[in-house]
Amino acid sequence: MRAKLELVQLAAAHLLKSNVTGPEWQGDHSLKVCVASQVSKDILKRRDPNLQAEYYFVQVEWITRNRHPIQQRRMELAASI
Repeated sequence: MRAKLELVQLAAAHLLKSNVTGPEWQGDHSLKVCVASQVSKDILKRRDPNLQAEYYFVQVEWITRNRHPIQQRRMELAASI
């Protein structure tokens, strides 16, 4: 569960860096591909065995399945800026 929360955090942070300001990203396949790629790169950089064991590469389908918690976390991060 901690690994999933960490991935949600990473995905939300990448959306903020991409200047996403609303939920429209959920229908943008190319943006989801970019976010999945960035999160996968972060997993490799962190060398966290828990993340690497469960989610070596994040795929677009994972981003789509977890779009609601990612959007919620993106809004929380945006509100704290």
